[in-house]
Amino acid sequence: MPAPLILAVDAATQTGICSGRPGETPKFETVIFGDSGDKHLEIGARALRWIALRLTDERPDQLWIEEPLSFEGSAGKTNRASLVRLNGLYMLFGAAARLKGVPVHPVHISSARKDFLGHGRLKRDDAKRRSRNMCRRLGWNPMNDDEADAGCIWWFACLANDKKLTPPISKMMYRQAVDVIPPRYAMSPA
Repeated sequence: MPAPLILAVDAATQTGICSGRPGETPKFETVIFGDSGDKHLEIGARALRWIALRLTDERPDQLWIEEPLSFEGSAGKTNRASLVRLNGLYMLFGAAARLKGVPVHPVHISSARKDFLGHGRLKRDDAKRRSRNMCRRLGWNPMNDDEADAGCIWWFACLANDKKLTPPISKMMYRQAVDVIPPRYAMSPA
């Protein structure tokens, strides 16, 4: 029996997706449901259309999705409108998957990062940079931070499904992921 097809989602207005089976190289994509000026219902309608098609055309065996911040735990991290969107997208994706019989696995991103990066309590920007670096060290090429976070969730899902098929991460790789990605253009002295 083949390994399960895992769909890992970092749900937001710009959603990072990582999918594939443990033991394979995952595929990354970004889906943009709107921007900051769009109404919640417009974004929700686009997201619902996308997940309905995804669950029909490329039905995964499992959905692993980042749990959004709670209203209580988000003080100073994001605004109320963003929390409404994040929680709404989480609910739409999870409910649609359950209706299609796809098991839903909510992920605390700090738990996934602890295994993927060797540290679960990093500041947001540092964690995203390290996730992108770790993906590259695994030979993957996420195009943005959202895809890299989805890659972290996908790797975590693989680990939960079959450790033997999960790409190994060494202590040295944890240290290397801390390295800063060099900027494209160095500033020249004036």
